[in-house]
Amino acid sequence: MMYTARLKLLVDSPILWQHIKYRMFSIKRGWLDSTPQNFEVKNKGVYGITKIYDCYKDEQLSCEVSYAPNKKVYLKIIALNNGTFDQSTQKLPSSTALQNPDFSNQKGVKIPPKPIPKAMIFFIGGAGDKRPYALVGPNENVMYVRKDYLKRKVKELSVEQQQFIIDDRATTYLGYYEVFKEHNVKKNVIDKIPNKNVLIYLIGHSLGGWNATHLSDILTKKGYHVKMLITLDPVGTLYNVKAISDIYWDYPKGSADIWINFYCDAKDWNFSDIVADLGGQWNPEDKPTYNVYSKASHVDAELICESKVVGNKTGLDLLMDSLKESVK
Repeated sequence: MMYTARLKLLVDSPILWQHIKYRMFSIKRGWLDSTPQNFEVKNKGVYGITKIYDCYKDEQLSCEVSYAPNKKVYLKIIALNNGTFDQSTQKLPSSTALQNPDFSNQKGVKIPPKPIPKAMIFFIGGAGDKRPYALVGPNENVMYVRKDYLKRKVKELSVEQQQFIIDDRATTYLGYYEVFKEHNVKKNVIDKIPNKNVLIYLIGHSLGGWNATHLSDILTKKGYHVKMLITLDPVGTLYNVKAISDIYWDYPKGSADIWINFYCDAKDWNFSDIVADLGGQWNPEDKPTYNVYSKASHVDAELICESKVVGNKTGLDLLMDSLKESVK
């Protein structure tokens, strides 16, 4: 079961937001943010919200809110299931004494060091995934792959192993357009990778599969280690879709230790398969490590990833096997 947490904070005046930052803290895992973050300001500055954090059941969380020189307050956060988050209203106090970074305010709390990550997974959506495309969406198809992955992660990896993987929604869920062109790659990918020792996993669907393959080439050229590339029925070969979409024009090479490509040859066609054809399905054939023909429809990203690749191993099986080996 998936648990998430988030803080909604009210303030007296919108002008305060330029002075307010936050960091989320877990008693078990330490700081969940390496640096102070800005609130997402809503309703003309009446309140702000933090990003969404994935958490464990009954995990003790608090949010450090800095709002003036030497002014900090720690607010208790509740982890809720079913993908919901805490939207209880909490108000920024006008003044407060310094507090220890746990909501019980006990003295001498030791903050555990944050583990140095060993792996990072980017989930890259296609057209209409993270933002509307041709008046359709957002539908978050690639997030269904992430949901299945998170279930397997909790079931198959120890809590210690899980801490070595960066896969949170706010950091690693990207639209295809967010990895197009150098400035976006730097802002949305490179600036988020802690160091070049981190193994990179890329999972891209539709237009996101096309751009994810380009991203694997870009990262490899810059000295990053792309451990696995999974492309779920990539699309982007036809000029009509290139002309209206933020995708690369040339064909990518594909640079990863293991590249699993799925090409949809749907058993029961639906409208999404027609759209994929119009956009130009890409079948790189002999380039990937595994090139798999899937009977799933184009829209069903999670079913595509669950197609058999080698023996009885699915794409998700191979992803989990690689992570288990990488985060020992």
